Amino acid sequence: TQLGEPYAQRANVALYLGGLERQRGVTEMVRAAALLLADLDAHLQLAGKFESADLERELRAHPGWGRAQHLGWLSREEVNEALSRARLGLVVLHALPKFLPSYPVKLFEYMAAGLPVVASDFPLWRRIVGEAECGLLVDPAKPEEVADAVIWLLTHPAEAEAMGKRGQRAVYTRYAWSREAEKLVAFYHQLAPASQEV
Repeated sequence: TQLGEPYAQRANVALYLGGLERQRGVTEMVRAAALLLADLDAHLQLAGKFESADLERELRAHPGWGRAQHLGWLSREEVNEALSRARLGLVVLHALPKFLPSYPVKLFEYMAAGLPVVASDFPLWRRIVGEAECGLLVDPAKPEEVADAVIWLLTHPAEAEAMGKRGQRAVYTRYAWSREAEKLVAFYHQLAPASQEV
């Protein structure tokens, strides 16, 4: 079951958990926020620590920042709370050699929480998201594609909720994670204070 309030009653929030770094797509997410339709009353929530004060200043000066909210570094309980209020999760890492073969914990966190995802269109991620039919794939270098995917999920709530449920089912069945996922996520969060990742 999904965490928190019923999906249909949630605000139009797109959530990102993780390091706020260029290579992890934070610039494109803020640029995408500027392209969201005004009548959607949609917001981008960023949970994590900025890689530099310069990047934070740059993004806070961007027009998209008006649709963004920086939650800072969150505890495990606060992460769960943020997941329980969001409509979708973002994982739009850049197409770097170190990311292409990775299984990002945040992708599985969103899926486990019953959130549809907007993810980078990498071959491995295409297989994960495609097989589970749990989200939309985008070119992470194109804020327009990120924005279009977010808008589609926010304007098709029934389909988005169904995607989230399929992703959640995949985490607990196809990936046979039910207990292992909790252990892995707990371990990941034990490491978080050292790296300031969420």
